[in-house]
Amino acid sequence: MKKYTIDSLIRRDEPTLSIYLTIREATLVMDKLGVKHMLAIDHENKIYGVLTHSTIFKCVAIDDLCLERLVVDYLDKEPLYVEHNESIYSAFEKMVSRGKDYVLVVRDSKIIGIVRLLDLLSYAMRECGRETN
Repeated sequence: MKKYTIDSLIRRDEPTLSIYLTIREATLVMDKLGVKHMLAIDHENKIYGVLTHSTIFKCVAIDDLCLERLVVDYLDKEPLYVEHNESIYSAFEKMVSRGKDYVLVVRDSKIIGIVRLLDLLSYAMRECGRETN
């Protein structure tokens, strides 16, 4: 496989959630879009972190009243960050070692996007197909 950097896998049209939505509202949006992770932003489009389905499940299991609380209170407390110029393979290794199925990609200390495990697997399948042809 060629050595590409993780920023080549960032979706440029990444959907986002407002940190001011309730967990209930965010869950409806995520379900409608069919995603398990979404970047959470404020009114100035600053990325605060990521909301995951697993965080929502834990929230509801502990306290069903959390559905009325704000997204900002339930962002992943231990996200995995990688630099934008890191190799795809290195990012994958970090995801596996930390038990994460996404990474937040940063440039100049700012989050610029998210890459999911499914994105990495799709990339690997495409590259493997190219190598066999």
